[in-house]
Amino acid sequence: MKKQLQAILYAAVVALVFPSLSPAKHAAAAEDTADMVFTEEEVDVPLAVQQNISEYVDLQGEAHNKILTSMQSALTDFQFAMISASAKDADPDIFGTMLTAIFKESVKAISDEAKLPLVGVAMEVYDKTVEELERAGKARLSLAVNEWANSQRAAIANRQRVENTRASLRVMKTEMEVAYLALSPDNRARYLDRLYPMKEALEGVVGPSVYDIEVDMFTQWINAHKGHVMSDAATGVIEYRIVEGVNADQMSFKSLHVKAPNGDKVETALNRLMREGHTSYNRAWDLPVLKRACFEVGDDNLRSWNCALVDGNNKIRHSDGLGRELSKENWKRALFTE
Repeated sequence: MKKQLQAILYAAVVALVFPSLSPAKHAAAAEDTADMVFTEEEVDVPLAVQQNISEYVDLQGEAHNKILTSMQSALTDFQFAMISASAKDADPDIFGTMLTAIFKESVKAISDEAKLPLVGVAMEVYDKTVEELERAGKARLSLAVNEWANSQRAAIANRQRVENTRASLRVMKTEMEVAYLALSPDNRARYLDRLYPMKEALEGVVGPSVYDIEVDMFTQWINAHKGHVMSDAATGVIEYRIVEGVNADQMSFKSLHVKAPNGDKVETALNRLMREGHTSYNRAWDLPVLKRACFEVGDDNLRSWNCALVDGNNKIRHSDGLGRELSKENWKRALFTE
């Protein structure tokens, strides 16, 4: 029996290291080991290594759940703010992709925060959650925001249950142990030296801010409705209206509005988030959305509105000769007009 287990393990290592081999060749590898004798060191992962791998896998599970916990809270606030909004008001794809995109961005943020690339087996638990969110998103048609939010919340809760992530985490642990056994003696000796800093990086991960995720939801709502952005009928933008101040070198803020369905609800929510100071945004100008900056220009006898277009990274896409006006900073500190 021990020889059979050893043969199976050896074949598993072959499959991991040489994934391009055909199933028949993988089976042949197991048969070829029937009379092979393995030392204990070759088939047993040392307890210290097992423990550290287990701790690393648990930390991956915790990082995964930090994202989902923040998403649940942000979704509650978004749902409350948009309680009367209907899916028919939105771009057809907004509900199908919003949380999937935010989850992927949050996973990247955690990876960047820990300075730890999440690839291979480490991504499996995250990929399963993406699949779950995508399935829930496909059932979005004709739903009010409230119903959509409830279906997404159920999908998130499902992935937060230990029993639904345990299998992925167990696979991660097993594959890490098999990969360890495939290493040369010298590389095995250095294995823990590489694993310790990976664990420490994950232990320090805070996870995404609830408030930043909430801002992401509202900005995605705005961005999903882009249309006629160079005209007064523009949608999917935030629009500033600025007039000349008492001093000719200054500009005076007049109004700022969200041009999208349920824009008043989005304005109120974003003002609250920016005023509370919990997010990385403290002015609307820095939000990752298109901005129409419209200035009243001309002389006393004939005045009109000229509008520039600025992208989500605050790069000017169309200036309409308004370079001097756009360079002023005082009006950019404004929040939405209520």
